[in-house]
Amino acid sequence: MNKTSFKFLTSLSLVAVYISAAIGVAFISEFIVTDFIHHNPSRPQSNAIFMMEVYIPIICLIAFIGTFLVFTVPQYLHGSLTGILLSKYGSKGFLFAIAAIPLAALLAWYGYDYLTPTDFGLGISFGPDWVPYKHGVTLERYFKTLLFQVPISLFSLLRLWLEEKGKMGFCRYLFFVLLAIAVVVGVPWGHHMAMNQLRLAWIRH
Repeated sequence: MNKTSFKFLTSLSLVAVYISAAIGVAFISEFIVTDFIHHNPSRPQSNAIFMMEVYIPIICLIAFIGTFLVFTVPQYLHGSLTGILLSKYGSKGFLFAIAAIPLAALLAWYGYDYLTPTDFGLGISFGPDWVPYKHGVTLERYFKTLLFQVPISLFSLLRLWLEEKGKMGFCRYLFFVLLAIAVVVGVPWGHHMAMNQLRLAWIRH
């Protein structure tokens, strides 16, 4: 493993922290809104507290591991390619590395498609229109993956560029800024999930 690949994987570990934080805050927000503000009729508050203590850490851990399952290979190869480009073209290599992001996204899709349970579900949860999942890439799937790969790759390249310029101290501030953004994103996301859950609960009752 060359140094650039290791740095890209280090950046991926930070991304996994951001994603896990956003998901954790989203579920905390959902439980608070659903069970303590609107008093969800489908479960007691003691059950909600238990789920927050047990369920949320498990979901965050799954999100952290899932991030590595999907993006480790594209990050490693993109980092290796970036190291070669920088050694050959200097700072201009960053431009070529940015141009290679679509290839990393394609690899990320196959990581998601084959290394995660894309077709997981209980038999009773499938509706009458259920169609078995088909592996493979489509334009829609590819562009959805690209939406995730672009910020991950740009974040990795930004950290690498800051290190090249001797500004790694700025990365510490960047970490907390992005962590705060992840928390801010998680709150409305959780509120949206809570509203959907409450609609279903009110319909049943």
